[in-house]
Amino acid sequence: MDEESWFSVTPEEITARQARWCVGAGVVINAFAGVGGNAIQFAQMCQRVVAIDIDPKKVAMAYNNGKIYGLEDFIDFIVRDFFQLAPFLTGGVVFLSPPRGGPLYKAKESFTLDLLKPKDGYVMKFVEGFLSMKEIGFKFTHMQYVM
Repeated sequence: MDEESWFSVTPEEITARQARWCVGAGVVINAFAGVGGNAIQFAQMCQRVVAIDIDPKKVAMAYNNGKIYGLEDFIDFIVRDFFQLAPFLTGGVVFLSPPRGGPLYKAKESFTLDLLKPKDGYVMKFVEGFLSMKEIGFKFTHMQYVM
């Protein structure tokens, strides 16, 4: 994994807990999969995972990490912009962990939602279209919220 990924990946204990919330959900859509930390845990608890990230290097690392856990056959790794692909996806849970800017954000005195990428609340506006799904999970740095 690269430096940004080591900094950004959610600790395994937290991803395992998040995945337990999704037991029985069937298909989990991991919208900003990065190197696959969450996707791996979801694959252990759910029927299938669709792991999407716009960065081909991150997806390659996610595939490798899935292979280490022996779960690569339970995760569909896709290199795409989630926002372009989302209208065509169906699943029981959409998990959103938007990019936070990697190691550079720890220099900030405070971390606000406007620092997330993409900007201008587009993530939240976009999610409104998924409210008919069973659950939508959000994770912002150290805060967790499930609707």
